[in-house]
Amino acid sequence: IRFSQDEGITWTEENTFLNGLPVLGFPIRAHSFSDVKSDVSEGILTKTPNGNLLILIREEMLAHKHNGTHVLRSSDGGATWEDEGKINNDNALLMGGQVITVDSDLYATFWVDENADYVPPFKTVLYRSPDQGKSWVHVSDVTSTGTAESALAYLGQKELLAVLADDTAAEKTYLRRSSDLGKSWKDLQDLTHLLGVLARPKF
Repeated sequence: IRFSQDEGITWTEENTFLNGLPVLGFPIRAHSFSDVKSDVSEGILTKTPNGNLLILIREEMLAHKHNGTHVLRSSDGGATWEDEGKINNDNALLMGGQVITVDSDLYATFWVDENADYVPPFKTVLYRSPDQGKSWVHVSDVTSTGTAESALAYLGQKELLAVLADDTAAEKTYLRRSSDLGKSWKDLQDLTHLLGVLARPKF
């Protein structure tokens, strides 16, 4: 992690806060496993409605299994971080989406690998947190199959927009809209002709 006070023109050294002291809790490392190597990837940084910083990060065992999505929190602007553990103790719920704020709630898209083994088909899901990212509840399946990583945007009122990457051949980019904060979704649109093929899309 690095910090900037001039809109990204200059940055601190790695894992160094703005005051020059080391950041506590970084670098992030995967939880250890006795029999396999492990790694972290696809970290998403967001600010909660109460001003905390969250990082949601996917953890994987390099023997081709997942270890779910873990949450780290900072209440002091990023100087120190606390590991809050795995979301719902679910190995198959994988960050690779985007986190947004709608009023006092957080919404996030994830992809799901039912067997936590990297073997498609996958699907994209929407979760909501009513308590600053401490707990997460399933809102809906954005798709039932065929997609993985995603981007999520709030358009005002109750409108959500998701852009989705396909889960196998990396040949398609999809778009889906919701007018009720993700409880239901309108038809899946193939937007490859406009956006090209996107891996890990983000707004």
